Amino acid sequence: MLSNNIVCGYLDVKISAKSRRGLTPWKAWQKQWCELNRLDSIENGIEMKLKSSTEGSVLNCVLLPRSSTICRTESRTKQYAFGVFTMGRTQKPLLFLSGTSESDTQSWISSIRKMLCVATYLPVGESNFHVSIVDNVHSRAASLVGLHGVLATNSQEIVIYDPCTGDPKVCWQWYQFHQFHFQAPAHPVDDKRIVVMHTSG
Repeated sequence: MLSNNIVCGYLDVKISAKSRRGLTPWKAWQKQWCELNRLDSIENGIEMKLKSSTEGSVLNCVLLPRSSTICRTESRTKQYAFGVFTMGRTQKPLLFLSGTSESDTQSWISSIRKMLCVATYLPVGESNFHVSIVDNVHSRAASLVGLHGVLATNSQEIVIYDPCTGDPKVCWQWYQFHQFHFQAPAHPVDDKRIVVMHTSG
């Protein structure tokens, strides 16, 4: 269920032991009904309620700061895990979440980012695309964790622009890549939706 100010649905949830927001850590993943409500606060952008079911009582309520970083994470048991981290030199995880497929996870990530953003996303033309990196050891080494935006190309370069301001975030020349291919999907809904880009060095 999705509107401009409310997003809800089931996610697998794990509350980090490093969270400093008075939450009781969960050592194991738990399937929860998640209700995200957009806030008008300058500091916090989302109130996230966690329930055992749609009609269940609220088990936890988490406030997500507007400065939060949302990125894919690695998990031994959840292939599509992502985390919400505080901003700063040593980012601390608030909680970890996981959808049922890469597309499901990316849809949640996109919704959370939009709700945290004060500005409105700029319209995207037919030849441009909203993209979000599937973070891994390579993106971390390249300082690209959480990279997302609008991808555009021309004869010389590939550029990812900020979705709100239109300013370039990262720019690559075509010669910096030697191969592009679709990732073999682990879930049918992800077919031809994940592109792997191999750099030349």
